[in-house]
Amino acid sequence: MLDEAPEQLALVSGSLEDWEDLDGEEQLARLGELRGLAWRSEREELQRLLHLARRAAADGLDAKVAHFLELVRQLERQERDPAAKLLVFTEFLPTQEMLVHTLDEAGIPVVTINGSLSLGERALAQTAFRTSWSTGISRGHPRRSSSESDA
Repeated sequence: MLDEAPEQLALVSGSLEDWEDLDGEEQLARLGELRGLAWRSEREELQRLLHLARRAAADGLDAKVAHFLELVRQLERQERDPAAKLLVFTEFLPTQEMLVHTLDEAGIPVVTINGSLSLGERALAQTAFRTSWSTGISRGHPRRSSSESDA
């Protein structure tokens, strides 16, 4: 479905020389025609993308996310320890946000750490994870320093 994108609009059906052969009024008229076509094409493309996004959202959890959630549930069952901790590292902020939303929807408390936090907020998040929260999601690689992972 993504390969059904509309063709790009062209100023002229021929070459650049054809465009240059037009006088200023003819060029302006052609741009006016294309403006209407471009807006219609852009609206159609936007509608198509919105349709795809709605379909993807309606399909539910991505297979990887569903598997991740099942692994978290399996770990909870195996550990049977309310003090057990799970720390997840992810490279991208949108991934972190999606995982937080997924875990939150599943009733699993989560705390996050990423580069947008001030030092005070980061310290509060670390304390919350140590003392009460069962799941932490950090943006960055676990072997990098925090300055590298949040850059």
